[in-house]
Parts: sequence; C-alpha cells; structure tokens
Amino acid sequence: MKRGVDLDGVLTPIRVYNVETKLPWWCALWLIFLPADRKIVKTLKVWQKVGDEIIIISARPKQMESLTRLWLKIMKIPFTDIVLIGPGEETPKRKWKVIREKRIEMFMDDDQRTIEFIRRQSPVIKTILVEKQQR
Repeated sequence: MKRGVDLDGVLTPIRVYNVETKLPWWCALWLIFLPADRKIVKTLKVWQKVGDEIIIISARPKQMESLTRLWLKIMKIPFTDIVLIGPGEETPKRKWKVIREKRIEMFMDDDQRTIEFIRRQSPVIKTILVEKQQR
C-alpha cells in the first residue's frame, strides 16, 4: 500500500511550518533538533515492515529537502520518497496533486482543510486526521 504522511504537526510534535508562518532562512537550522512523534514513527515502522511505501508530503520549501532528509535519518523515520511542495496558496490542492500522481491510497495530515479536500476529491482514499498536540 502507498501511504502519504504530512511532516509538520504529524511527524513533528508541533506544527512548525505552515502557510501563515514566515521564518527567516536561518531558523531552519533548529529544525534538526525537533523530536519526532514516537507514536507516529512506530506506526511508520510497522507499515515499512509489511512492505508499504511511505511518501512524505510537506509544504516545506524545496530548499529544505536536504535538511529534512537529514532530520528523517537522524530520527530513524522510514520513508520511501519525500515531496516538498513549498509554501503558498492552495496547499490542499497541491497535496492532492501529489497524492494523485503517486497513487497514494492513504493520507495522514494534521490540517483539517487538507483532509476534507481530499475526502471530497476521492472517497476511496483513506484519510487520517492527526490531532494537533497542545504545547
């Protein structure tokens, strides 16, 4: 099965990057010190063990791909592919485009607008809304 997973707010314990957040470039360096959500990582390891593909889809800027891959490696988070769609308008629509192109069968996100958009586009794709943690 192909599974799509959002990054910030799902794999990270807080929603670090979103459309409303405008961080200076140098703030990106502290992202490697964020802990990963252990429960989500454990779930991803189970999926990997049974042969599922795990595709990370995030609105992080494309320039952060190397740093993001490093963080995933440090945190021992399994993944098959990563797609950074970059910031901007219509994030749910742009994530949906990746989901269609990659033929993802299940998608996990912390953004209710994105989950609702995907459900409207295809009731066949299983969606999981991850509740944001209060910190």
